[in-house]
Amino acid sequence: MSNVLLHKSPDNIFTAYQRLRENGNYKKAHRYLLSLLSEFPNDIYFLEEMIDFSMNLNGPESARKWLKKIITIRSSWFDHMIFAKIEAEAGNINMAKKYFDKAKTLQAIQPLIKTNAKPKELLRGIEDLIRHKELVLHHAAEKKKDKIYEPLKTDRKSTRLNSSHIPLS
Repeated sequence: MSNVLLHKSPDNIFTAYQRLRENGNYKKAHRYLLSLLSEFPNDIYFLEEMIDFSMNLNGPESARKWLKKIITIRSSWFDHMIFAKIEAEAGNINMAKKYFDKAKTLQAIQPLIKTNAKPKELLRGIEDLIRHKELVLHHAAEKKKDKIYEPLKTDRKSTRLNSSHIPLS
């Protein structure tokens, strides 16, 4: 962290973080958020913010570390569902299925977690994504297997003789 952040109070860092984020200065806001997480490593709000940042700035793969952290603190069906999505998009189908199954199990006992869409629709969407990725990977593996047994194609030139090859004597 920069020396400037080390001398600021957490309240000042949080205020600066909010202002930077609202103004669209995401890279600098990200640094401030990292500073807050170093001081409050188990803060759910900061972890959720970091997951959002990571997914939007660097892609879903970069959110994996923060999701693992949040799942150790709380185990919600929504967090597991997001993890299933990330794993499916990365092609880790077995892990995606593991997190998806956990999400379904938890959703049955955690129905009060509010989301923008209905939980069943969200879960169905993730299940469809996992199935789709599984088919794509299976198709790619089959295509690769077919190429192994495909006869070699050579670029042979015609071996027919034309009249210029016949000696005139």
